Amino acid sequence: LLLGVSRKSFIGKLVPAAAAARLPGSLACACLAVEMGVQIIRTHDVAETAQAVRMTEAILAQENGDVE
Repeated sequence: LLLGVSRKSFIGKLVPAAAAARLPGSLACACLAVEMGVQIIRTHDVAETAQAVRMTEAILAQENGDVE
């Protein structure tokens, strides 16, 4: 499943911000999407999103007892 929410207008409607200032909202959506099973995320902010997704995956793995 692919998700593309990076800088979308719905983020700006919920938290008024210009497109370039929507990174926090985009990261929140990406992390929640990973938790819900999304496998591919389309983003403008690759490094930031990759770090957030890695952290989310690590937290979820810890919660599920999947960490060695």
